[in-house]
Amino acid sequence: MAGQPLSHVVLDVLGVTLLLVSLALPWNQLEDTTGVWWALLAVLVSTLTVAVPYVVALGLVPGLTAVQGRLLSLFGAVPVVLATVLTLVLSVPRADDPDYGVGSAVAVALFGVLLLALPRGAAPGDAALLSRALPLVAGLALAAAVLTSLATFVAAVVVGGDGLEATVLTRNSDLGSSIAASALFDDGEVAAVLLLLAVTFQALVVLGLPLRLVLGGRGPGRRLLAVVGLSALAALLFNSRNVDDLGAGGSIFLNYGVATYLTPVAGLTLLLAATALALNPAVRAGSAAADQAVEWVETARGAMLLAVGGALGLAVFLIAIVVQIAMFDGDLDIPAGLFVGLFFALLAAVAAGLSLPALASHAPRGPVALSLAAATLALGLVAVLAASQAGEGDGVNSVVTYPVLAGLFVMPGLAIFALTAPPSVRARFGSMMPNLTPAAGAAGTAVPPMPSGPAGPPAPPAPPGSPGSVMPPGPPAPPAPPVG
Repeated sequence: MAGQPLSHVVLDVLGVTLLLVSLALPWNQLEDTTGVWWALLAVLVSTLTVAVPYVVALGLVPGLTAVQGRLLSLFGAVPVVLATVLTLVLSVPRADDPDYGVGSAVAVALFGVLLLALPRGAAPGDAALLSRALPLVAGLALAAAVLTSLATFVAAVVVGGDGLEATVLTRNSDLGSSIAASALFDDGEVAAVLLLLAVTFQALVVLGLPLRLVLGGRGPGRRLLAVVGLSALAALLFNSRNVDDLGAGGSIFLNYGVATYLTPVAGLTLLLAATALALNPAVRAGSAAADQAVEWVETARGAMLLAVGGALGLAVFLIAIVVQIAMFDGDLDIPAGLFVGLFFALLAAVAAGLSLPALASHAPRGPVALSLAAATLALGLVAVLAASQAGEGDGVNSVVTYPVLAGLFVMPGLAIFALTAPPSVRARFGSMMPNLTPAAGAAGTAVPPMPSGPAGPPAPPAPPGSPGSVMPPGPPAPPAPPVG
């Protein structure tokens, strides 16, 4: 399309779609994007950025060069970036005011505009610079997301108040409502801190490995960061619109509609910004390794390591819920589904951990790793379904956070893809699919005899001198003459 590579067109379509979707999402806890005039204007102006590279390629504006087009694209991102910074600044002094906060529209709009506006290395000389600069910036943004998660946990513990009450309003059930109402008291605050600690632990576990690999310039880090970020994007797009909607049961995830500085999800904006940088084609080209097969196997190993983290994160979260119930129920009437979910979450962690030795980069045991990845996915699904039935009217949104979604469900799928789909892996290591057909001669497998027909008449003897005939004995040799 207008001389643009297909990957660039896909990013443009995704960026415009996210910018338009952000118009219907909450910009803060008071208004959607359409209700905040300066945010609405910023998103609409930045959406026009998508047309710049196509105008340049088609020559619709005489004299507009490629360099000028890239500058226009960068300037087009400024309105959304400024609106994001302004929202953050307005929320900082009101950390304990539930009427303020960073809505999901902020993160989604920033993600979309960075996909559109950042240069992609198409011009000569850009690729080398971008392949070095963008991973560094992505790593710094991801590090800031990690630090924000830690800082907001500390703020939640220190400040407390109404923001802490809203934080624990995450279970779509009567039980969750009672916990949220009790968070105004000392015991409730303790229970809320445990829940916040569990969610913060999940974020640190799932973001830690991609951060280390991205800062090291490793290709697997870019893939893992992209998967975690897209999982967080799914949690933002398919959750309840705000805290008040949680009772309606319209979400399959924990609420991420509006993040205040008292919740550990405030780092999602920075996480999605880092993801947009990691998806840039220049980063993908710059991180290409000489041995693609080994890099894909390392990606699978990193994915299963994050699957261990996701399973353990779910287990810690379920333990926090059990402690909450125990603190508010004198009879300790804890739903059995929570313990079943905890048991299967630990089994999923064990299955994912057992796959790591089978994923040596130069000699992977594909069938073993694929079987364990599939088992991790199945065990995780059972854990979530069991825990979701723990309370009357409870839904899956009570236990599925974006780290659980990424680590326990998406990462095993990434590992399976990395070991089966890339042509370089199949060419280097052959098929890694488990062979379910028993081999001939294996233990317990009878080898069927070869079929034989009815015996025919004996073959006639071959004539003398022909190949395969038996030569008749010749005359005896003459005796040797006597010696001297």
